[in-house]
Amino acid sequence: MQTGFNLGYKLGVTLLLPCGELRGTLSALVTWCQVHGCDPSTCTRLGELLTSVAQCEDGIVKSLPSIHQIPHPSDLSSALEDVDFISCSTASNVGPCNAGQNCCSNQESPSTSLLGCRTTQQISNIMKQELGQILRDTIAVAEQINLSEDLLSYLHALKTKYSLF
Repeated sequence: MQTGFNLGYKLGVTLLLPCGELRGTLSALVTWCQVHGCDPSTCTRLGELLTSVAQCEDGIVKSLPSIHQIPHPSDLSSALEDVDFISCSTASNVGPCNAGQNCCSNQESPSTSLLGCRTTQQISNIMKQELGQILRDTIAVAEQINLSEDLLSYLHALKTKYSLF
């Protein structure tokens, strides 16, 4: 169980860290706009972008249980040893996810939803695409309100840090 927890924790952090950083940045921008008396439509737009990040994050969290990862053989043997499982009978597996078949091939297109049967790479690609668009929109709003060059370069650094564009 520890191996599964460790893998899940690492996967969750890897996928959710960019969401958290962008969410924090947008929250700071919303607060900055409120303090500096920005146009109400700007505050509204930043709030919408913040909601979009939260929705993306929620989609990732909901999709985590459906990710099909292929564990390393050493992880499996360790797990079997941990539960004193010495031998197993070969049961016939029925369904699309056995024998190395791609059980994700019959799902709707990745751009429509994070839910369903997905691989880690598919979820990561969808997340990068969605967060990339949110970050582009955030940069456009930040340029409109004349944020300092330091803050704008921080936003541009986020796109590089997480390969969002």
